[in-house]
Amino acid sequence: MEDNFENVTNLHSRLALLYAEHKDLNEALASLDARPSYDELLIRRLNKRKLLIRCRISLIERMIMPSGRA
Repeated sequence: MEDNFENVTNLHSRLALLYAEHKDLNEALASLDARPSYDELLIRRLNKRKLLIRCRISLIERMIMPSGRA
């Protein structure tokens, strides 16, 4: 039972880190987008990283609160 609590706690910690990284990427992308001379390759890479993080966030959220269980 204690292991389960630690696992959920670790997942919540990881989730918080991913949310922070996702927010940072949003801010970085907005900053780059506002510049007249932006690096298109960098923006594509950041968007790809942001999508990967969003997928990980969704996965962890499903692990913490599965929709099929009440």
